Amino acid sequence: MRGRDIKKYSYEFAELYLICTFPSLKIDIEKYPAVKAHLLAFGFDRLDQSGKPNARKKTHNKWFETQDSISYWEDFQKEKIIWKIIGNQLAFLIDEGSFIVNNACYILTGKYLKYLLAIFNSPVIKWYSDKTNKNKTGVGDVQIGEQNVVLFPIPQILEKKQKSFTDLVNEILMKKSQGEDTQNIENQIDIMVCDLYNLTQEERKIIGL
Repeated sequence: MRGRDIKKYSYEFAELYLICTFPSLKIDIEKYPAVKAHLLAFGFDRLDQSGKPNARKKTHNKWFETQDSISYWEDFQKEKIIWKIIGNQLAFLIDEGSFIVNNACYILTGKYLKYLLAIFNSPVIKWYSDKTNKNKTGVGDVQIGEQNVVLFPIPQILEKKQKSFTDLVNEILMKKSQGEDTQNIENQIDIMVCDLYNLTQEERKIIGL
């Protein structure tokens, strides 16, 4: 998953794949002769991690492995929120564990993800981010890093009160998978989020609702 593939509540998968040879996986490359042959086609010297001229920097990893251990690789197989680091608008989606991401994205695992997704994609958080996040590119795109997301003001409510948000998010995900329009449901969630923050009608107009 690349940053450009991420949309609000959904994605456009570009049918791109990675061969993940993370050292933490402890892969025996001899069990994957086709992968070995594919990698060697780039030249052993270019893959060698000896630090020699034209080779990769020196590590203790094997020639076919990535340079970083990626010990958190199991997180990619968990339910997770994914968002792009740089863009002209906030866009968060939820993945059940199908995708890994490139370095243009962040992931968030843990509890209450569908409730958080509803909050993250709301006009409240968009307004808050616009006002507080000074990490902008030269063309005005916003950069949303971990340090920004952890500062989002998230109302803490009981799980049973989160259910209405979760149900609506599930409905959005189902309709998105079928190519159906979800704007009415998204609008309903946005109103519910504004209610959580006790926003007045005037404040709702300010954030564009």
